[in-house]
Amino acid sequence: MPELVSLYAVLSVEAADPAHPAHAYFVDRYTHIRRDIRHAFEELHARGLVRPGTGIAGAESDLIALIDGLQVQWLLDPASVDGCPPPAAAQRDAPGRGPLTGRAPAEVVADRISPAVGTVEGLDERTCVLHTGADTVETLGVYLGLLDADWWCSA
Repeated sequence: MPELVSLYAVLSVEAADPAHPAHAYFVDRYTHIRRDIRHAFEELHARGLVRPGTGIAGAESDLIALIDGLQVQWLLDPASVDGCPPPAAAQRDAPGRGPLTGRAPAEVVADRISPAVGTVEGLDERTCVLHTGADTVETLGVYLGLLDADWWCSA
């Protein structure tokens, strides 16, 4: 899957030129992803699931930058990036799908997420598995980032 991640990285940089045939695609893609992530943050904030005092303005761009940066780091040195496969590889079968194991009690995680986001299964008093999914890996990142726990791929 590194070839697809590399292709995406190269195309997205080349498409920064307004004359590039893929320019509009990447502009639209990032516009939609930013909007979706911003809406997810706003919904979580409105439901009281964001820590008080945590600013969410601009967090959507920060999250995308983090994910894109991790992809580039993985391409340069795969061993330097811990955790799940890079986003493009994670999307091989279904974008943004779990299960994910988290270092948090199941009841705490279940209180912080909507049942529409996923189901939680306790492994022990400090660890749980989150069966979840999202339309994009970026949106999944928003969900996980707001759960205040360490997460790793279970599959």
